[in-house]
Amino acid sequence: MILFEEDSQRIAELERSAIQHGADPGIRRELAAVLYRRAVEACSVTRDGTMVMASERQRRLCADAARRILELGVDDADLLWRARSLREAVADGDRWVWLSRGPAAALLAVAVVGGFGLVWWSMTAGSMLLAAASALAGSALAAAVVLRFRKQRWRLEARRAGPIIARHGL
Repeated sequence: MILFEEDSQRIAELERSAIQHGADPGIRRELAAVLYRRAVEACSVTRDGTMVMASERQRRLCADAARRILELGVDDADLLWRARSLREAVADGDRWVWLSRGPAAALLAVAVVGGFGLVWWSMTAGSMLLAAASALAGSALAAAVVLRFRKQRWRLEARRAGPIIARHGL
């Protein structure tokens, strides 16, 4: 993490220099390179050398670095490609995925059909209180199923990579 701290200090120096010297391409290019290096250093690394964004902080840092590098508009095609790749990795990790679709769909169907059935039965019996309680219970069960079976992709990847992480980042 010493490199991360050194890079953070260098970024502050380069930002001050950029303010003083305007849009100097050399300063912008170096700032972009240090931003990228710091983002990569902040991430965890598996035993086979694969970079993993295993925490919310790592993801925020990578997203911020990618955004800032692209805003700098440097003339380094490789660095721009790396920044776009970093941005895409963060966006891909933000996607929500279903775990065990079959059981999740079955439980969700039971919650919805059962909840509506109880509400209908309560209404035909003339009990507004029971209908309200049935609607709340069905909604709570449906929410519990969604919370249990739907996760962000990055959290799943971090959990899978956990046992083989050789270096934990920030």
